[in-house]
This record gives sequence, C-alpha cells and structure tokens, in this order.
Amino acid sequence: MFYNTNRFMVNNTEDCGWILKAPYVQNQAGFRIRTIKKIDDLDDILLRRIYESPSSCFNKINLFAPDVFDYLILQPKMRKKNESKVVLLNGKAQYIVSASSSGLTGMYSQDRIFSFAENAFSHLCDVTEGAFLCDGLTRVDIFSNKDGNLVVNEFENLDAQYSKLDSGISEARVKVFLEGYYFNKVAEIIKEIAF
Repeated sequence: MFYNTNRFMVNNTEDCGWILKAPYVQNQAGFRIRTIKKIDDLDDILLRRIYESPSSCFNKINLFAPDVFDYLILQPKMRKKNESKVVLLNGKAQYIVSASSSGLTGMYSQDRIFSFAENAFSHLCDVTEGAFLCDGLTRVDIFSNKDGNLVVNEFENLDAQYSKLDSGISEARVKVFLEGYYFNKVAEIIKEIAF
C-alpha cells in the first residue's frame, strides 16, 4: 500500500505538500484534515496519529478514525489563493463565493470559471447516473494547478455554504431558490403518499 501511495505522492504534487481528509466530512467535523509536508511524514501521520490515537473529533472516548471511515482521501495541497467556489442552481453558475483573496478571478475570466464549473457539474451528473443530486444547489470548488489547468477540488451539494461576503442579494436569491426547492420536494412526496 505505501509503495503505491508514495508513487502517487511523487506523481501528484503541487509543491505545497498533500492533505489527508475523510469522506462525508464538512468543516472538519468528525475528522481533522492532516497536512503532510514530506512523503516520509505519511507513515507517522497514518500509523501513530490516526491508527494508534483516539480521535478528539468525536464525542465518544476511545473512538478511532478507522472505526468510522472505511477510507481516507489523499490529495495534493493547492495554493489557497488559487481557489474559487462557484455556486450553481440547477447546474447554472450564479456567482463566485467570496474568499479572502481574489481567487481565480485574477487569472481567469468569470466566464471561463463559470463554464468550467458548469461542464464539471454536467460531467459529474453523467458519470454518477443519478447518484449525485443534480438539481438544487451545488457548489463547485475549483483550483488552478501549477501547470495553469483548472481542476475540481470537490463538489458540495444542498448543504453547501453559499455565503458571499460583498452582497446579500446573491445569498437572498439562493435562499429563495432553496425554499422553493424544498417546498416542491415535500409537496411531491405528499402527493406520492396520498395517491
């Protein structure tokens, strides 16, 4: 396993290290992201800190991360300033969630970022064949790698954070959309149950 992992790390680097995270975790609730600066640090982090020490992220004592998660995700760490988070409603890009810096907008046009997000979302819907909810709210987190290519970091769905620091108008549109979305979903369920 470690040979393949080491090979992955050598072949997939952005010169910022790597991060180790768990699936289905938001805001590190249940699993704290680990930063790995050197390939040699992986064994120590995995074995000593994850497998031999109980997690402090759960409200139970003596619960280890492997007791909860079947697998962990290892990915290259990207430069934070090279990230933008695009909010989509029903697959159409609406706006970029504000970050502490300009993100990708200093390097790419908004049209290119939106187009990339929409295409990535469309591809996700095609390959997951309905496993990913393709209606409602989705947020596509996008990085630019060291070669200048746009890459998807992750997709967030209906519970995605959509706050925009500079304008409440965009947030209000999403809130109204989500209220209608959930109202219609509940109405559809009631209709199915009633008949």
